[in-house]
Amino acid sequence: MSTSTNLKIFCVDDELFTLQLSEQVLKNMAFHDVSIFQNGNECLAHLNENPDVVFLDYNMNGMNGLDVLKEIKKYNPSIYVVMLSAQTNKDITLESIDYGAFTFMKKEGNLRDNLTTIMEKIAPRVSAVQSFLSLTSGASKPQRFSRA
Repeated sequence: MSTSTNLKIFCVDDELFTLQLSEQVLKNMAFHDVSIFQNGNECLAHLNENPDVVFLDYNMNGMNGLDVLKEIKKYNPSIYVVMLSAQTNKDITLESIDYGAFTFMKKEGNLRDNLTTIMEKIAPRVSAVQSFLSLTSGASKPQRFSRA
């Protein structure tokens, strides 16, 4: 995953311990551009920073994760959003996927293993898109040649 560590990642959760733990796990995985937010409004206020991946808690004070997901997808549908929750309501899981979440991760088990598994799936996809965009942005510029 070393070629994918330039991803911008947001973690959104109203539980400060979970936020800090997620941030540390991701940084230990060599993802250094990680921002944490304690509610959905803070996250939405920073969308102009163009995150590649958002780990988003479902149950939060204020806006719930599903409402935040909808706003993220309106802003940029290509942002990978991973919903997180301790809840087990399958309807919420399915609704999150319907609105564009990449996956729904339950807050159980080993957080490091769960984040590693998800980032192994997402990081190569985002890196491929970034590579493609860097190639096409250079190709669209007109070439200037000088006569020698």
